[in-house]
Amino acid sequence: MISGAAGALAVVMKDLMSVTGPLGALTRAERFEHLLMCVVFIGIFQMVAGMMRLAKFVRLIPHSAMVGFMNGLAIIIFMAQFSAFEKCTKYPQYQQCTEQEREWMTLDQGETWMLLVLVFGTMAIMHFFPKTPKIGKVLPASMVALIIGTAFEHGINRAAIGYDTRTVADTAPIEGGFPQAHFPDVSGTSHWGTILSYAGSLAAIGLIESVMTLQAVDEITETPPSTFRSNQECVAQGIANLFCGFFGAMGGDAMIGQSTINVMNGARGRLSGMLAGLMMLFIVVVASPVIELVPIGSLTGVLFMVVLHTFNWSTFKLLTKVRKSDAFVIVLVTSLAVLTDLAIAVGAGVAFTALVNSWDSGKVLRAVTRVQHEKYTNRVLHKTYYIYGSLFFGSARAFTELFDPKRDPKHVRINFENSLICDFSALAAIYSLQKRYASYDKVLSVEKLSTKSKRQLRRQEHVADAVNYNFSTPSFVADVPPTPGMVSPMRLSPNKRSPSKRLRSPSHGAASSMPDLVLARMSGDAPAEDSPVLHSRSHLESPKRTATLDELPMFDVLPAHPVNVEDLEQAIDQVERDPTLHELNEIGSDDDEHEPAILGDVIGHGSTMLSKGIPKVPAEDLKRASIQETSESPRSPARDVDEDDDDDDDDK
Repeated sequence: MISGAAGALAVVMKDLMSVTGPLGALTRAERFEHLLMCVVFIGIFQMVAGMMRLAKFVRLIPHSAMVGFMNGLAIIIFMAQFSAFEKCTKYPQYQQCTEQEREWMTLDQGETWMLLVLVFGTMAIMHFFPKTPKIGKVLPASMVALIIGTAFEHGINRAAIGYDTRTVADTAPIEGGFPQAHFPDVSGTSHWGTILSYAGSLAAIGLIESVMTLQAVDEITETPPSTFRSNQECVAQGIANLFCGFFGAMGGDAMIGQSTINVMNGARGRLSGMLAGLMMLFIVVVASPVIELVPIGSLTGVLFMVVLHTFNWSTFKLLTKVRKSDAFVIVLVTSLAVLTDLAIAVGAGVAFTALVNSWDSGKVLRAVTRVQHEKYTNRVLHKTYYIYGSLFFGSARAFTELFDPKRDPKHVRINFENSLICDFSALAAIYSLQKRYASYDKVLSVEKLSTKSKRQLRRQEHVADAVNYNFSTPSFVADVPPTPGMVSPMRLSPNKRSPSKRLRSPSHGAASSMPDLVLARMSGDAPAEDSPVLHSRSHLESPKRTATLDELPMFDVLPAHPVNVEDLEQAIDQVERDPTLHELNEIGSDDDEHEPAILGDVIGHGSTMLSKGIPKVPAEDLKRASIQETSESPRSPARDVDEDDDDDDDDK
């Protein structure tokens, strides 16, 4: 990229030098010293930002804001070229005239038409020259256009036609020398607040424009984005601005116009940027008489081509295709970039997009309930709410509206296996909900929290105590809740903290002729056909979820799929008799090529699971998964199992 005195910074800096700005009471020399001190702090702020790796936050900038940024920048560059069609008749140089003393060129003047010839001729050369065989890809099109435009102005126009147009020499002299070291003199000033506030704003503008210019260049060159290079750019830019403040320069940042020209001419590495700086120094110190011959019309044509390549021309079609909020962000950022500055424009776009996203995320919070009944008596033991979606400030109110403390049973559980507790507002909502249940003399508890959710809960121990949460409970791996309704197979793999065995399918383990089994965990009597059941099994797992048999939640069994206990016991006997089926039972097996087995897919409404021949299920786990029954959480198959069987049966 090419860095320099960018227009985005100049728009803000001019307020410091203006007699109507915050430093208007000072002399021009004093205002300039304050500007240099401001540039020093710009460099310091940018170096700190790069060392703190703040460039990673550029990923928060939505693509709609990026489109608006590029469009706004293109409009700013386009509007800046209007000065080429102004003239100054009072003084020999254009810069000596004030805005009130400058005059617009008219169409009845020959200089106006000759200026248009230079502008459009330069644009035509830049468009068609790269298509020229052989030399089109060797010589930069912009350089060729400037050379031809200069030759036309001095060799044909001024020599034969006589309609002289303004050149660089007629605008402002660029001749100079090497800079001298100078520490800004702001002793005794009372404007430190102005210096620091402007430095912070300018540093932010410079960083945003530079990082987004880097992204734009990466898109043009099809280079993968890199956060490291963004932070590197922040530090390098800060060092450069720090030195600018000590050598009497106004500082700057990466300029998308010059960077685009550089890339369009074939530049792909840092060498081009270094040579651009060295050539600028050479031009100012040595070759200024040559550069002063270049007509302003040719430079305007080059920048018009930059505008054409910078503006996203698909925006007009895009506005009718995307959602209204994204279209509004594009228009908002584009408008604010032109009316204020790029930093404010991008910040407003990010803020508005964040609000819209928070609003949308807060509306997708869902819950599935399940009531646990006691065996035989059918007395309600507890009710469980399975929460889907992130719980944060945007969804806290919707979360509390999911519950009914007045009608719920005495014991209520909230399952956060497929949800995240994101912020303090989420904890406040849980605590408020607990107090509502306590007012009805009911107990509310939470379970199955992820690591991130635990971290939030630890910061508010009174909330953890209120909901009876034990932090020693193992955390769930899934920190990103899946979308409700997503169907994916549960994969069982060994929990490294638990001695449980892992399950493998016949295709990955030893061969087996075990018959198909219907595995289920029952919660009391089977519900009637019109009873509500879980219509989604997404709460069972997430893409990162690992589980053992003991961790599986309990499910109701549809009467259409009863458990065949005879086949179940036959399978257990086969597992015990065949020694080849025990080779892979131990945790940490050296056979790494085997993947965790799919326990089964969901049948019907997601309430039963069918597993095709699991060859290495330990008998204890298999019985516990299918026919275990306890008084606290009763689960029974189609027929009861006598717990007073002989010892051999118990071992099986």
